[in-house]
Amino acid sequence: MWIYQNDLEEGIEGFPKIPKTTQAKARKNKELEWLKIGREIVYKKEWIEAWLDSNIRSISTKSKAN
Repeated sequence: MWIYQNDLEEGIEGFPKIPKTTQAKARKNKELEWLKIGREIVYKKEWIEAWLDSNIRSISTKSKAN
C-alpha cells in the first residue's frame, strides 16, 4: 500500500502530520525513501516508520549528550 505525500501531510494511519517541506528536505538529504508514480510522490509505511525511528533515536542521543 502506498502512502501519498498529501495524505502524510494531513496525518494518516497513526502517523503525525508531516508538512510537505519537511518531507522534501528529508528526501533531498536522502533520509526518507520515496518513489514517484506519475506526478505523485509516494512512500511505503516501512520507509516512513524507519525515518521516524531514526529521528527519535537522534533526538534522544542529543538530549543524553547535554
